[in-house]
Amino acid sequence: MPCGARRSACGNHRTTGRRKVKGKNKDVHRHMFNFVVDSVSQSYEELKARGVKFLSKPFKAPTFDKYFATFYDLDNNLIQIIGDK
Repeated sequence: MPCGARRSACGNHRTTGRRKVKGKNKDVHRHMFNFVVDSVSQSYEELKARGVKFLSKPFKAPTFDKYFATFYDLDNNLIQIIGDK
């Protein structure tokens, strides 16, 4: 991808008893968007400098060789960036 390019990915975390979930979502962790970036550390620093509130600093995924950082959007939804360190 060219420098500065972004792409988004949307996944579905399946859970047992998923069909029993009803009503308005009270758990902001139930779903979130992931944005793929070239460098999570660089994107983290840029967003942080712009006043973005982060839930977690960049961390390495426990099961594969990518990094994540999680932040809140303006409506307090969770967003993750994922990519190389």
